[in-house]
Amino acid sequence: MKALNCNPALRNGAQLLAKAKAADVRAGKADLVAEAEIDLVHEVERKLETRRLCSDATFEALAVVKALQLDAEQSLDALSRLKSRRRRKVLSFAVIGVLSNAFEDRSHFQKFIQLLDQFGVAEEANSRRSVFNMWLVHELKFGVPYKGGHPLLVPEVFQRFIQTVQEGDPAVASFPIELQDLIRAGQVGGAHGGSPVECKKVLVVSDNWNFFPLAAKALEDDGFEVRYLDFGIIRQAFPNTDRKLGISYQTRSIAGRPTATAIREALADRSPLASDLVGWADVVFCEWLTEGAVWMSHYLQEEKPLIVRLHSYEAFTAYPLIANFRRINGLVFIAPQIRKVLTALVGEKALLDTVTNVIPNIRDVSNFNFITRETLTKKTLGMTQYASANKDPIFALDILKELQVHDPSWRLRFVGKPWGSDVSDSEAQYQLNFKKRLSEFGDSVSVEGYTNDIASWYRSIGFVLSTSQREGSHESLVEGMLTGAIPVLRNWPMMAPFGAPESVFPDLERVNTAAEAAAYILQASDQYEIRSKAAADYAVDYVTMDRPEIELPRFVRAVCRPDRIGQSVVAS
Repeated sequence: MKALNCNPALRNGAQLLAKAKAADVRAGKADLVAEAEIDLVHEVERKLETRRLCSDATFEALAVVKALQLDAEQSLDALSRLKSRRRRKVLSFAVIGVLSNAFEDRSHFQKFIQLLDQFGVAEEANSRRSVFNMWLVHELKFGVPYKGGHPLLVPEVFQRFIQTVQEGDPAVASFPIELQDLIRAGQVGGAHGGSPVECKKVLVVSDNWNFFPLAAKALEDDGFEVRYLDFGIIRQAFPNTDRKLGISYQTRSIAGRPTATAIREALADRSPLASDLVGWADVVFCEWLTEGAVWMSHYLQEEKPLIVRLHSYEAFTAYPLIANFRRINGLVFIAPQIRKVLTALVGEKALLDTVTNVIPNIRDVSNFNFITRETLTKKTLGMTQYASANKDPIFALDILKELQVHDPSWRLRFVGKPWGSDVSDSEAQYQLNFKKRLSEFGDSVSVEGYTNDIASWYRSIGFVLSTSQREGSHESLVEGMLTGAIPVLRNWPMMAPFGAPESVFPDLERVNTAAEAAAYILQASDQYEIRSKAAADYAVDYVTMDRPEIELPRFVRAVCRPDRIGQSVVAS
């Protein structure tokens, strides 16, 4: 039967439904689904019943409709009947996100994975990332439907994750065989071998340069020539396909899988600048284990060593599950607990072909000189970069509340950029809770914007707070201590199972509750000058102990030696 042309309303409705939230529909479908969408549901079902099929858009809409109605069997059936030219578009991130809430048992999920494999979508890294996120939530149910983002960054999900890996097996060992096959399929090629490579020219790839200027200076001071490639240029080179990882369907091989050679040829054609920079480099250094590192791990020429520096949050995402570790020659962690989190997710075996090392961030502490405090400053708490649920500024408010029971003159200052508008639902809810609590304190709490002179700001507070759920190295705590602010260090709840913060800040006192923090602050206040100078001395020793500005260039040279592959070493 000849398919009818889709009318615009049906196409637009299908796209609308693909972006809908199954959780919202559960909460009250009649109220939250627009009248036009309800009409679309009826239209799609009528067309299916009368077999007057409007090409594959009908099946796309139907699959999402059935998912919204929590009918996994029918939604999967509709997906299985899609024509090949629509499959990859239909099984996109948006549709995957909606369908995830319809899979209430493993059999549904496994059937969905089989469809991904059948349609070739499993080869697309961005789709695989979505599937891994979906599975993590599916297995680690905690009563809140998945609404996008990185599930392991949610403390409740992460606590369940900890429980699954406490027996020693990595998280991937609990994945269904279909997902383990996806991971294995992405581990191709091998780390650089053969003769040592002359590493003089370093190409740095990233789209977040916050921590790299001092690293670049260290490399240049050691004799490296450093150039930069913003990964956004590679995204723009593939505008009509998988923008996240740059996979072009026009360059897929006859076998259906994009070859690394085909992708590199396409990049040379679409972005000569990016291609020439990669060709110029002796070694490629990816700052953050995110999209750029994943892309390079699959498509960089095998003769070029690849180094990735992992900061913190990446270890809590699905990026490590789609990276090709067999092609990553060197992996730098900025803190020991982050390495433990990564191996808990992917396993030690994933890093057998990789040189690894823990090298802290390089710091410029020249402006953070010590000063003695005035009386009012001594009773002022301070917290930087407060605007995220991970930083947990509500915990800081709880500390202040405890202190004001003893003395109402205690104050708290927040400084930094405010919350963004594009945040997850859980982040938005935390922000609302924070603002509600904030209103209880009047002018004893100030919320200040970003400042270019953070060193002076630290000198205006008496105590610097680290109240986070998780941290890598928490640079602001060190900076505040250098100026003489006394540290208040929480036992970061998400990092405690991995030995932090004690592994990052040995010998610093730690607290678990707001009451403990208040008691510690009151005790330290009785000996403020002594404790303040001790904090500054500790910080000076801390920042001069590891010499990361020396270790990082050494590590780059070590990675260029193939005899070091597979070692966890202090580069020498």
